[in-house]
Amino acid sequence: MSTEVLEPLIGRRDATVLVQRSSGLVFRGSDEDGISYLCAHCKEAVLAEQVAEGELWDIGFQCLACGRRSVTRWPEGEKAVPQRHLLFEARDYNIGRTVYGRDVALVSAAFAQRSAARAKHAAVSETSTKVDPEFCRRLVERAEAVLGSVFESIKESHTRAKGSGTSPREPHRLMDLVDRVEVSASSLEDGTNVVDGEALAELLAVVEVFEHWNGHARWPEIRQSLANPPGFPHAVVTLSAARLLGDAGNAVVLEPGDNNGGRAADLRIELTPRERIPTEVKAPLALQGPLIERLEAEKARRLVAKARKKAGTGATGQIGQGKSAVLIVGGFHLTQEDLGTLREASEDVLAKEKRPTLMAIALVSVGALVEAAGTGSSLSATLSLEIAQNPHYAGPHIVDTSERPGLRRVGPLDEV
Repeated sequence: MSTEVLEPLIGRRDATVLVQRSSGLVFRGSDEDGISYLCAHCKEAVLAEQVAEGELWDIGFQCLACGRRSVTRWPEGEKAVPQRHLLFEARDYNIGRTVYGRDVALVSAAFAQRSAARAKHAAVSETSTKVDPEFCRRLVERAEAVLGSVFESIKESHTRAKGSGTSPREPHRLMDLVDRVEVSASSLEDGTNVVDGEALAELLAVVEVFEHWNGHARWPEIRQSLANPPGFPHAVVTLSAARLLGDAGNAVVLEPGDNNGGRAADLRIELTPRERIPTEVKAPLALQGPLIERLEAEKARRLVAKARKKAGTGATGQIGQGKSAVLIVGGFHLTQEDLGTLREASEDVLAKEKRPTLMAIALVSVGALVEAAGTGSSLSATLSLEIAQNPHYAGPHIVDTSERPGLRRVGPLDEV
């Protein structure tokens, strides 16, 4: 058990404060080996003990002995408020006897509001959705702006390969999209009006996903990894999955890599202050299409089974530590029919393999939706999510789908 001194709480009108009204402890947490917190001023009074990491979020205390106020530190690095939490208004709460934690996070309204504001990041809103040369070039500029020097590095390598007269050994998906969008812009300018809607939709979806995470604590590290051609599709699917699962009400955290060379999961879902669900993402090459023909059931089953095996649900795998876990299988331009086939294949794999720790398999697609619009049609960049729950899962939790967005449009492209 460790002991920490709280931070002084001075001059804040938005604070949540538990006021000690008796000589007893104010708060006892759910971890017997947890942290004991001392008053920031007298440094003698123990105000809380056995506190699990992530159990108190910006919660203040008023010490009975010295009458002054302290507050828990704001968490460092990337943290997500666990799904099981209680939200406390900005006011004083008189505590006459000890409050006992039940593995549920206590969160101040001020922290929740600031976290929500940060989560919006710095997304650029596109006011015009008409597909014209300006829109196409603005889309490329947005990609360049959000990726910065990484975009320049990818472009320089791509340009050098094209100038050598040989095709790049491993072309970068982003540069392929940029080239196709720029060709569309030129076609619209010269009057031939041949528009590559598929490339436009994917680039828009990718840019919107990147802008959503721009400003995030781990964005510089993620942005740097996007320069790797084979890793780019995986990163896009991972960020898309994190956004969709977060929008559905799950407390999702982008997981840092394993610095010891081991296999680490891509994401984690914070359920309680002490329980975290590792979530592994696979983006099979066969799903990085678009698919030329409809996805057959047997092929879908083989893809899901192979992804499950590669994810490592054994003792040394990314999601094989004997605890609850989630597997995500993602791709590009999958139709709703394809996603349905993958969901049925996932349900079949889960039913036959009987793995009690695998909560669910989630299917994610980054793509496009074409809809009739008057006498023409419209194209929307989309992020899609389907979830197959495991009937043999032996744990008490589920992946939250109560607010599942299903098909989320991240930007419409009109008059294509």
